[in-house]
Amino acid sequence: MKKRAKQFFDIRFALSSGFVLGLVMIGLIWAGLSFHLSEARDHALKGAEQNLSNLARTFEEHTVRSIQEVDKTLLLLRTAYELDPDGFDLGSFTSNPYFLDNLTLQVAMIGPDGMMLATNLGKTATPVDLRDREHFRVHQQRIEDELFISKPVLGRASGKWSVQLTRRLSGPGGEFAGVLVASLDPRHFSRFYEAIDLGPGGGITLVGTDGVVRALGGDIGEPVGRSVLAGPLFAALAKAGNGGYQAEGPADGAARLTAYRTVRGYPLAVAVSMAARRVFAQPDHDRARYTAIAALMTMFVLAGMLLGVRHHRRLAGSQAARQESEALAIRKSRELEATLEHMSQGIMMIDAGREVAVLNRKAVDLLGLPEDLALGRPRFDDILRWQEAAGEFNSDPEVRDFVANGGIGEVGRFYQRTRPNGTVLEVRSVALADGGVVRTYTDVSARARAEAELAAALDRAEAASRARGMFLAMMSHEMRTPLNGVIGMASLLGGTRLDAEQRRYAATLRESAEHLLQIINDVLDLSKLEADRLELRNERFDLRKLADGVLEILAPAANEKGLRLETDLDAAAPRWVEGDPSVLRQILLNLAGNAVKFTDKGSVTIRIAPDSAMDDDAPVEGDAERPVRLSFAVEDTGIGIAEENLPLLFREFSQVDEGTSRRFGGTGLGLAICRKLVARMGGWIDVQSRPGAGSRFHFTARFGAAEQNMGAPDAPEDDGRFGELEAEPAGPPLRILLAEDNRTNRLVIGTLLEKLGHHVHAVEDGALAVEAVQTAPYDLVLMDVMMPEMDGLEATRAIRALSSPCATVPIVGLTANALPENAAAGRAAGMNAFATKPITGRRLGELIREVGGAHGKPAVSAAPAVHKGAILDRGTLDRFIADIGAATADDIVRVFLRDTQERIAAMPAQVADRGPLVRDAHSIKSAAATLGLTAMCDVAARLEAQASSMSPDALACSIDDLGRAFVDARRALPETLKAD
Repeated sequence: MKKRAKQFFDIRFALSSGFVLGLVMIGLIWAGLSFHLSEARDHALKGAEQNLSNLARTFEEHTVRSIQEVDKTLLLLRTAYELDPDGFDLGSFTSNPYFLDNLTLQVAMIGPDGMMLATNLGKTATPVDLRDREHFRVHQQRIEDELFISKPVLGRASGKWSVQLTRRLSGPGGEFAGVLVASLDPRHFSRFYEAIDLGPGGGITLVGTDGVVRALGGDIGEPVGRSVLAGPLFAALAKAGNGGYQAEGPADGAARLTAYRTVRGYPLAVAVSMAARRVFAQPDHDRARYTAIAALMTMFVLAGMLLGVRHHRRLAGSQAARQESEALAIRKSRELEATLEHMSQGIMMIDAGREVAVLNRKAVDLLGLPEDLALGRPRFDDILRWQEAAGEFNSDPEVRDFVANGGIGEVGRFYQRTRPNGTVLEVRSVALADGGVVRTYTDVSARARAEAELAAALDRAEAASRARGMFLAMMSHEMRTPLNGVIGMASLLGGTRLDAEQRRYAATLRESAEHLLQIINDVLDLSKLEADRLELRNERFDLRKLADGVLEILAPAANEKGLRLETDLDAAAPRWVEGDPSVLRQILLNLAGNAVKFTDKGSVTIRIAPDSAMDDDAPVEGDAERPVRLSFAVEDTGIGIAEENLPLLFREFSQVDEGTSRRFGGTGLGLAICRKLVARMGGWIDVQSRPGAGSRFHFTARFGAAEQNMGAPDAPEDDGRFGELEAEPAGPPLRILLAEDNRTNRLVIGTLLEKLGHHVHAVEDGALAVEAVQTAPYDLVLMDVMMPEMDGLEATRAIRALSSPCATVPIVGLTANALPENAAAGRAAGMNAFATKPITGRRLGELIREVGGAHGKPAVSAAPAVHKGAILDRGTLDRFIADIGAATADDIVRVFLRDTQERIAAMPAQVADRGPLVRDAHSIKSAAATLGLTAMCDVAARLEAQASSMSPDALACSIDDLGRAFVDARRALPETLKAD
């Protein structure tokens, strides 16, 4: 009885245990399936969100760069218009085939009455009235200088849909003068968007903060111009400027994932959407498959449970229970294998003996292993040898070394490698307790491509920065060269016998040119500071002498107002320091110049003292090299500034009010540049001011310690008198070699130097300069940098390679390019000094004293400005003859006629290699402008600007035009100047 009871109890216990175990297994199967499917869905969602966010950021950057490119062009056009409204020609700016290529449909200018004045599409058949356009009315009704971005409109001139980007035009008095319009082509964005495959139901939308769609791409269903203000995008934007959301599309009701970003700096937002069915396509596909597997496994478990019950009932013994348990274990192993085979990651388990115990199908596919090698339990070393033979590790030396050392290395680490087929694998290794390793392989090719695209975007940004630097160099040369001529000729004119009224006119001419030069310098300085390309020098200088020199420059303007100028150097402040005197002089000259400008009576004072407030500052980089900390203040008794306007002072292109701009002029760049320069010198700048009570501009700076030499005599100063040349140099006359490719400029510069008492020998290129220094001794060489055949840099290097004493002759380089790398290139070539045009008489005199030992004040040579008008401007020619004398003018004209005839005759043979032709056109333009041959100057200028892009036939016609202009010019010149 007891035995039967025990057997009955054992059977019931076995049945209960088997039933519970079966339920637990079923629960684990479905719980594991649910967890895996949830993880797969979350992984797909996160991956899609990250991908959409990255795309949104990319499209935001593309939008910002496109709008900034158009806005910069509008600002450039506006600056050109406001400098010369009467001479402004929109067509000349937009005729370049690369002008806003593929960005805009048209660029137009609207007058203050709302009528279109000009467009790059050419003249319209009928007048175009744009008074009703929003982009006109918004600028007409307000004076703020802001870029306006319109809704999509149908252009009345272009006949195409476009988004208008506009800037206000202001007259000389700040009045409304019209609008500059760039019609941005929405297809520019659409083409870029449509290059991205987001699948059915996906797309990209560019929308304004007003809710109106500007551009789109893909299968999004929202047309351009439609308002989506009531949609889910703006509900999300109201919560956060950047983010994402899920919502149903209003058109098709399909669920979509969307990432959006507010376009920085503009009233726009970009949204990238992808259909949810595409995001979850793979997880949904896996759900059906895994559910079927789980159901099958559940059926197996239930079947096992049923079989177990029957087995226990039939056999009623422990042997049957053990057999059923073993069968169940086998099934579980198979189920595990099935799970491994369908995982999204490749798995390889290597035991302590370096045998591969587990290798799933995904790992075989990702590694590209042959089927026979993946069978059974292959050796890990056999797999490595096959991969090496297949060239899997050839492209990555680090991975090749890793494999050579066993291919496992440190566990708990991961690395990436790229297969020969381009697949990028992320490999992770985890140690097992028995000494084995589990390794996973994940395909991260998509992520690697995204990283590569980001790197390419950075490269493009760097290329844009380099292009900007090249543009600045070109603009520096093209703008400084004519200014050099204006300032130089004004100086020569001031040195002639003039009455008081003529002298006042000449002085006004030079002051205006120097003011324009200062504006150019401000813009270039600001660009160099923003690009972090301004390098500070480190030299010993006298603080008091520098401050006194600043006030001496301002003395004429101060004397006219009866102002008192003072320098207050605190007794505790060192007189001699080490730093960049030119930067400090620029800051003080700007601040003190403003003080004189805005002060009608009283005084302007520069105060210098030790800066005790900087003792408590946190140490910054460079403190050890710059231990001297000084405080500077520029105080005046002028008009003062209202407190609400103080924050505007140090902003770029900003002034306190329009009345100040109209009364005193200026670009609003000076104080912004001062702020950046002070920051480069390790300090800060601020201002205290009240209306009617004057202003106090205060800044701090760090300097290096210098040996104090209070008793050292001051160097003689130039008296700064306008237009005067000393009859004789203070030192002995020098033998000067002048290398300049333009014959007219050679004669002009030579004449100026001879008036200073020097002996001048001129050559036309660098090769002749190298020969000249070997045939005669020279005290100084003035070397133009840009010359044909052999340029100034190459000639300097050749001279330095000669034997002494030829190799040691001082060389001064002259150029109109203002970027610092040009000076660095000159010094690297062996030049003793380097001067940027326009160069003043004082600066050239300093250079000659520095490198040649003379104390005279040489004049300046420059390419004259190009004028438009009749064949001959007799006034210009008469002034030229009066400046240099009739005899010298005769020589110059004869040389000009011979040289120009030879250059024009040689041009047809230069059609293939157009570099010499462009240089010859530039030289002819410069010389013709000097002699007042305005028509010929215009033709040469056009040839210089367009020769590189002309067809051979068009170029031949332009050369013929220049020849005819030369014939007309020869006839127009007085006979007395043409006689040999």
